[in-house]
Amino acid sequence: MNQREVDDKLEELVDKKTLMYVVEELGNVCHAKADHIQENWQDMQTARVWRRAAKLLDSLGAKIRREMGI
Repeated sequence: MNQREVDDKLEELVDKKTLMYVVEELGNVCHAKADHIQENWQDMQTARVWRRAAKLLDSLGAKIRREMGI
């Protein structure tokens, strides 16, 4: 899949759901990746990077939720 196709799919997803939904789901993916890496690879450093990304996305989702009054 090229960049334009990825952009189109993301725009379609945001249009069908909401930006908040997409951001929150990306956070969930990052949490799951962190868990998988920690449990299966015992790579705490990489898991920590994914957890930080998840926390940032969680925070962004909460800010979007507040700004939209949801």
